[in-house]
Amino acid sequence: MKFLVPLHPLILSLTLAFTQLHAEWTVPVDLAGWATPVDLSAPGQNASIPKVATDPIGNAVAVWGRFNGSNLIIQAASLPFGANWSEPTNLSLIGRSATAPQVAIDPNGNAVAIWTRNDGTNSIIQASTQTFGGGWSTPVSLSNPGQNATNPQVVIDQSGNAVAIWERFNGFYSMIQSATLPHNGSWSAPTDISLIGQDAFLPYLSVNLSGNVLAVWKRFDGSQYIIESAALPYGGNWSGPVALSLPGQNADKPQVSLDSKGEAIAVWIRFNGTTNTIQASRSFFGGSWTPPSNLSPADVNATNPRVGMALGGDANAVILWEDTVSHTIQSLKMINGVWQNLQNVSSKSEFVIGPQLAVDFQGNAIAVWQNSTKKVIQAASLPFNGTWSAPDDLSEAGQFATAPQVTVDAKGNGIAVWIRSNGTHNIAQASSGFDLFQINSTPVMEEEKNENVDPIQEPVLEPETEVIVEIPVVQPPLPPPPPPPPPVQTVEQLPPPTQFKGKVIRQSFLVQKVRVHQLTWKASSDKRVAGYLLTRNGQVLSKISANGPLKYSDIRKKKKGADVYKLSAYTKDGLASSTVTLVL
Repeated sequence: MKFLVPLHPLILSLTLAFTQLHAEWTVPVDLAGWATPVDLSAPGQNASIPKVATDPIGNAVAVWGRFNGSNLIIQAASLPFGANWSEPTNLSLIGRSATAPQVAIDPNGNAVAIWTRNDGTNSIIQASTQTFGGGWSTPVSLSNPGQNATNPQVVIDQSGNAVAIWERFNGFYSMIQSATLPHNGSWSAPTDISLIGQDAFLPYLSVNLSGNVLAVWKRFDGSQYIIESAALPYGGNWSGPVALSLPGQNADKPQVSLDSKGEAIAVWIRFNGTTNTIQASRSFFGGSWTPPSNLSPADVNATNPRVGMALGGDANAVILWEDTVSHTIQSLKMINGVWQNLQNVSSKSEFVIGPQLAVDFQGNAIAVWQNSTKKVIQAASLPFNGTWSAPDDLSEAGQFATAPQVTVDAKGNGIAVWIRSNGTHNIAQASSGFDLFQINSTPVMEEEKNENVDPIQEPVLEPETEVIVEIPVVQPPLPPPPPPPPPVQTVEQLPPPTQFKGKVIRQSFLVQKVRVHQLTWKASSDKRVAGYLLTRNGQVLSKISANGPLKYSDIRKKKKGADVYKLSAYTKDGLASSTVTLVL
């Protein structure tokens, strides 16, 4: 396997941001797939508009709005990786309604939440911060009073610097504004980033590992709405806006994503006179944008585009949209800058809406959406080199669920949130998904030293048979010999996997030392094999499908003695092979 050399320290710090507060980064061995949903908000009143974010380790924060009997209050809950969700905490002040929450989290688990709140006269943008494991700060106002501000967005880079944008009416037009929050600093004064003279709406943000930020929005050009973009280099100032979509027809619902190398993709919908088409434009950060290209088929009326780029770079991306003709979710994947074939993600026989997308460091993706036919939230996963899985129902049947959101950590573990009725009120719920891609997403690291270890195959013992030794005797004559013993019954045994090998990669960064055990093997020769059982030191690590990549990456933060890995093949009928052993 090739590794990238030299590796940018920003990628390392995002992908392996271990601290003394974090336990060893491994997936719980007894979980695979999506867990049973848990309630985040308290019963008794309605909750709405949930959002969720996670850091590379899997520590997560969710925010939502909840009616308290008088006003809508922004609440939050935290999920340390491997633990349980905290009790909800009020973020916005009581007495006035707040809405439209957003949240972002840095590699150390520190979070920034942002929302819109009525100040008695107008809507203003407010924000609060949380240090990992601590409480939330008192809200501060970001937008100026005197006019309405709404639709906030926020991102945070790997150093803990945050950028927020929103739309604000200036008395004549709606403008896109921005403010920045340096790590351990204070929010800056708001800055206009869209041009005056016409209305601008629907801002959206993306940040990469270098701290560069891209914003997109839609703006009226005097005849139609067009998509515009501006760039904020790390430590710099916003560029002037540039138009991405062509004039002549309305464009709407822009999204943008940016990878670690500066590759960017913006997507939107544009009316072509008959239907809405998904369009995209690409850029290298700070450079010009390509002319827009159509992505959705001509016979599709597409809406709600979503885009995510693999943070690791190499121009790998996934795009989702909703087809309002067939009421399905469709997807395109880009590998090394080349678009692949269109895939249907949801079932064509069901009415689905509202897709959301999360893409991890390697390019694995999770999609969630609302299935209005079954009244549930569904999810599907996409391994980088594979195809979309069949949809899983995340919410329980029996009551209507809506407004899903999803995030994914650097190991490919997902967290989804949504709103579900309990028969009386709407409750914010969440579910965590583990081992969704049948392969661990291993951080790309500089190879310091490889240790190739040959497998030790346990011998298969031959069945024991009784040996009769005849002793010659003269007196007295022997009785007739007993009948021969019955044959020993043998149990059918599968041929084991072969070439079970391990490569040890040692990586040091900051004060941490990490060993990554990269395990590979060849398939059993028996075509009936359904999968492979992998254990470490007697504990089950994973069951790997026979159809999936035959490899596993085990990240070991603390090393105490040798690790003994055992691997065996199994069938759906319960047959098992002998075990091959590897010691690292």
